[in-house]
Amino acid sequence: MDMFKNVIQYILDLGPSIFLPFVMIILGLAMRMKFSKAFSSALTLGVAFLGMSVILDFMMGAISPAANAFVKNTGLQLNALDLGWTPNAAIAWAWPYAFFMFPLQITINIIMLAMGWTSCLNVDMWNVWNKVFTGVLVAGVTGSLPIAFIVCAIMVVFELKNADLTQKQIYEITNIPGIALPHSMALTGVILAPLNRLLDFVPGINKVKFDADALKEKLGIFGENHILGFIVGLIIALFAKYD
Repeated sequence: MDMFKNVIQYILDLGPSIFLPFVMIILGLAMRMKFSKAFSSALTLGVAFLGMSVILDFMMGAISPAANAFVKNTGLQLNALDLGWTPNAAIAWAWPYAFFMFPLQITINIIMLAMGWTSCLNVDMWNVWNKVFTGVLVAGVTGSLPIAFIVCAIMVVFELKNADLTQKQIYEITNIPGIALPHSMALTGVILAPLNRLLDFVPGINKVKFDADALKEKLGIFGENHILGFIVGLIIALFAKYD
């Protein structure tokens, strides 16, 4: 068991840019793709994750010092700390029962596919840590391991069903056929979708378009991402008392 955990941990420590392509190659071959195509597709995914990591690292390196100076110079009293996903993932993988979440998610997914209860095959094994983290929280509050895994199992079901329900919207955003979002973050749509629908009935607001194209049309260059970023960055820098 310890050897299995060590192997899995070694693969996870490689990061999503290596781990997810590795999973994609296996799934591609299982679906009878040619090795060359499966390998190329997996590499494309890895390159995408590396690109996102470069951008996020640059943003955090540039914004974090300015944000800290902003807080210090304005005297804001902030009593909560947003750890971000990296420390939370580390907490999740430190849980002794974390690796049992893989067979739980895969088994539930296969059963739901076989029974026709979902059309989504969740290949995002990296973000299993979301369920693990939920398990950590539930086990910490209830002191019960079975309850923790029951809640995580329900979470897996909700993610898959939500992916089915939102697949049309995901396609409209990405224009990529056959893509869904079986991620816990997307479950916020359960709350936001009714609120969005409610706004459709509010006079005045239901006639206003808040999408990026509409803002660009109304605000001109001030609706452009790079202009807005410059303005926000300038404001933060001024309050941070940068030279």
